[in-house]
Amino acid sequence: MSREEFQTYWRDIHGPMVAKHSTNLRIRRYIQSHTQDDPLNDLLMQMRQSEVKPFNGVEDLWWDSEGTVTEAFGTTAGKEALGELLEDEKKFVDIDESSIYWAMDVPVIISQERIIARERSPIIKIFGLLYTHREPDEARLYWTTNHNALARSVAAAGRFRQAIQVPMIDTGLIDLVTGPRVPMEESFLGHVDLWYDRLDLMGAATTPEGLKANEILVQDEANFVDSKRSVSWITKEHIFIDR
Repeated sequence: MSREEFQTYWRDIHGPMVAKHSTNLRIRRYIQSHTQDDPLNDLLMQMRQSEVKPFNGVEDLWWDSEGTVTEAFGTTAGKEALGELLEDEKKFVDIDESSIYWAMDVPVIISQERIIARERSPIIKIFGLLYTHREPDEARLYWTTNHNALARSVAAAGRFRQAIQVPMIDTGLIDLVTGPRVPMEESFLGHVDLWYDRLDLMGAATTPEGLKANEILVQDEANFVDSKRSVSWITKEHIFIDR
């Protein structure tokens, strides 16, 4: 299946199916981030000297609490919904090469306006998958404190519209959803979402201030990121549930 075929089925068939089951599964929010064939992807890989290729896409789901998940997934309706969704995923997802993990949002920069990287919008979202060469808990702490503060200090020069760190968390819920999927390695940190206006990003890449901001962040990443195993790419968002 080509990337275009994958994304079409994911958006047009699977996305509405998740929305149909959202009440029984008590899903608060559901977003698909579709990988774009964008020349910026090569630049992002070169910046980190990444040896990993971008995925076809990533989906995020939010719940109010761990208790909400346990209750919803434990009902007969919840179990039936999960079963139907997994069977549908097998029609278009390479399950053996796909992973799932629980995480939490850690804001870096939150815009006062609603920022969405829609298909026909100049807004783009960079999705970054991060691995570490350090002890994982130490690396996550550094990332969400030191690096978080550093990113906020250069946000204006870097021209971020919005930025959120999403560190993986250890929870007993993982067995509820992992199924046949590949578990994340211990060295996995989580991911980061960065929203830009494309013109702003291009501008930041050509100004002394923007270049310096990028240099500062990349240098600091070396303290906790295994750059060759980490990868970032351009995505566009499709929102199906937002309560």
